Amino acid sequence: MEPQCTFSRHSRGVVGAFSSHRGGTLLSGRRSASTNIAMVTGAKEVITSGDYERHLVEILQYSIETFGHAQTCKYFDKMSRLVEKLETDYLHHSECRHLAAKSRKYRNIMLDAHLIIYRVTSERIEVLDIVHSKSSITKIRNVRKIRL
Repeated sequence: MEPQCTFSRHSRGVVGAFSSHRGGTLLSGRRSASTNIAMVTGAKEVITSGDYERHLVEILQYSIETFGHAQTCKYFDKMSRLVEKLETDYLHHSECRHLAAKSRKYRNIMLDAHLIIYRVTSERIEVLDIVHSKSSITKIRNVRKIRL
């Protein structure tokens, strides 16, 4: 069955179309719809940065133009599920080797062609950025400077 997504050319429209399709995707630093459940179960709240959001829009626009509507929906769906699962599975993914820290707080999700880099804090999970897996080490290291 082909995913049912609608797109708009303007950047917020692309994300808005996808987020309405996913029903609660985490964007704009907003809290997850299941934040109350997270409080009860000991899971951590997941928030996203503006950089992550902006780069996600760019990836979606490029993907629509290059791979088409259906493939973009599948890729976005895969990314969204992985980010949503961070509430409880944040230690499941490996430490980001380019951002090594004694606390091992920087981790990344290895997607097909991208890395989703996130920071684990005592209160929450901060999704910092999404970068192409072939990005320079300098660009990846600059993710450390992102503040939420």
